[in-house]
Amino acid sequence: MKTTPRAQRNKGFSLIELLIAIFFLAIALLAFLVLSSYSNRGTMDAYAEIMALSLAREPIEIARTLGFKWLQKFKDKSPFKERFGTIKEKDFKYPEDAHLFNRTVKISDPPIKIKLNGKDVAAALCITVEVKMREGWARQSKDKVVLHALIWDSP
Repeated sequence: MKTTPRAQRNKGFSLIELLIAIFFLAIALLAFLVLSSYSNRGTMDAYAEIMALSLAREPIEIARTLGFKWLQKFKDKSPFKERFGTIKEKDFKYPEDAHLFNRTVKISDPPIKIKLNGKDVAAALCITVEVKMREGWARQSKDKVVLHALIWDSP
């Protein structure tokens, strides 16, 4: 009977070596999946924050365009609060995901008066916009976006 040297007989991997290699590969794959999940969640949170900031800036920019006198004169009779306080799903001027947010617009009443030496030198309306994500839609963040702006009476 001819015997072969031991080095030639052990050319493959043992079962233990294969199981250890599979274990380490499974750990690496699990870590990659967890990292991918956190990355995806962070991306969606950033997208939601950008969308909320955009929705909060819109009524402030429109109020600045309309100006102090128009807002003061027509504040109660205008569709400003109704139009910019709600985001309708049928409104095609917004991105598709805009209906996932609730927006509240408040205008100070009466205007803020700035006095100097006992005289009114300026007046301003404070507009406050609060945007929150609606409940029940993959809501990761419980925060809200609140922006304030002063609309000054021109001298």
